[in-house]
Amino acid sequence: MKLNDSDQERLRNIADKLNDAETALDDIRKDLFTMYESSQPEEEMNAPPVQPEPEPQLAPEPEPEPEPVALAVDKPAPVAKEAPPPFWQDEQFVIRAVAVGGVLITLAGVSLLIALAIQNGWLGPLGRVIGAWLIAALLLGGAVVVRRRGLAKEGLYALTTASLLTSSLTTMATVSMLGWWPPIVGASVLVVLLALFSSLARAWDDEMMLNITIVSGFIMFFLYLTSGDFFTFPVIAPALFIAVCSMQKRWTSSRNLAALIGPVAIPAALYQDGFPLSMTVIIGVAVFVSVALLDEWGDPSDLNLGFTSPMVMLGIGALLSESFLELTVMVATIAGFTILAVLFYNKYAVFPLTMLPLVYLLWWSRASALGAGVILERPTLVAVYFVVFSGLAWWISRHNNYNWYPWASMFGIGILLTSELGKAVLFKKPLWLTDHIALVQAIAILVFMVTIFLVRHAFQRYPIAAQVIIGIAGLHLSALVIVTVTTYLFSLLGENSMWLGYLVGHALVSISWMLLAAYILVVTNAFSRSTSLAVGLILAIASVVKLVFFDLGTLEGVPRVIAFLISGLALLAIASLRAKKTKSLNA
Repeated sequence: MKLNDSDQERLRNIADKLNDAETALDDIRKDLFTMYESSQPEEEMNAPPVQPEPEPQLAPEPEPEPEPVALAVDKPAPVAKEAPPPFWQDEQFVIRAVAVGGVLITLAGVSLLIALAIQNGWLGPLGRVIGAWLIAALLLGGAVVVRRRGLAKEGLYALTTASLLTSSLTTMATVSMLGWWPPIVGASVLVVLLALFSSLARAWDDEMMLNITIVSGFIMFFLYLTSGDFFTFPVIAPALFIAVCSMQKRWTSSRNLAALIGPVAIPAALYQDGFPLSMTVIIGVAVFVSVALLDEWGDPSDLNLGFTSPMVMLGIGALLSESFLELTVMVATIAGFTILAVLFYNKYAVFPLTMLPLVYLLWWSRASALGAGVILERPTLVAVYFVVFSGLAWWISRHNNYNWYPWASMFGIGILLTSELGKAVLFKKPLWLTDHIALVQAIAILVFMVTIFLVRHAFQRYPIAAQVIIGIAGLHLSALVIVTVTTYLFSLLGENSMWLGYLVGHALVSISWMLLAAYILVVTNAFSRSTSLAVGLILAIASVVKLVFFDLGTLEGVPRVIAFLISGLALLAIASLRAKKTKSLNA
């Protein structure tokens, strides 16, 4: 049975009174016992002599005071929270909706006023332009009054937004409809307007006003850009202003908004050619990175502004580049950004390090289409790749703070870039291998493979699966080197020797893989027992698979016989010597 609050209070009072009564009764018992003990000697003196009696039993000690028992009282049921009112009954929502409506209606009123003036001939073009600027100034003055009197901020946002949009639309009309200003002047005026309102938002310490100003300004810049042959640089200006104005303010939403607008502005800048796309990207990345590094805030929004957004902007810029020179500038900028990421965002630098080979692949794949044939041919870019990334591999091994993704990217893209060389090696096309550019590629791959061999200790900390994948890629590249070099050298002896060099090269590949497996399994102690067993087994299996599924049908005559004999003898030697080595280690 549930009790109401008054009944519960009465029960508590009754319980308290019972506890007090029990305490008083206990005190009375103690007083009576004390009086009984003090009167007992007088009775013994007045009593006649009697025979001694047994020692009287001591009176039992009084029982400890019982703890008052609290009555179980039902706790009042928690009161359920009232459901939030629907959005149309939320006062803040209604006020903001009214403010937005006020902005739109004001703009419509300005447009109707100008249209009416045109119809009735009240004002010439100059008068209409001056009138529109006066309306924008009055709206801004109203915003100043609202702020000084401490009125609702929704009104402040509505007035400043209406003033910015009015002045921006007037500027656009002055350029596109009246033709009084050249495009670069109109773009400059838009930049000045955005700088003015952004500075006011920072001076008034109002993050929401800054965000609304930037979004409105970006919409105006985009409309300005798409309505004619105009200057394209200002399209990224809103992102730059909001990034700069958020410095030392700890405005998370403004930082994130800047990081979002930046990548959106890059494809928008493609609408016209008034400003190079690569310069737009470089300016945006430079400002974002500088703000994030100079502010030293340490908030996650700094990572979005100074790292994530620049990476996306650079990627979009590289994809949308319209000339080989512009693409080359973007690739160089990405390389420079990777260095900055290593220095200042070391924990996250694995992403740009992994992306570098992919960016090079983009550069290589678009080189011919963008007119790079006069400067560099695609086969030459393959050789450049392996030389450049040999240096990167050496550096990563010296600063081995990253996972295996950059290595996998390097090897994977290397295999894609050598696809032409691989087709010639695997599909019996030795004629292509006699060209000097094939030899240059093979030498560059050899430099890369030697570097990988020298920094092999860097792979020991990676999972076995990663080591296996990288190892298989390395075997493929080594086969390209051996077959290409032997084919080219034999071709120097005469045209008929080209095919012999091709066959000898494939035989050497199978034999070298098997001998390397024997060396790892039997001779060297540089690896642990489990590692040497795994690596040696992979090499031996790769050699056997190549012998059975490729060499058996491709090789002919003496090269095929030698490859099978040496590989078979090597397998027998591995089996016996490895067993002997294991037995001696276990002894």
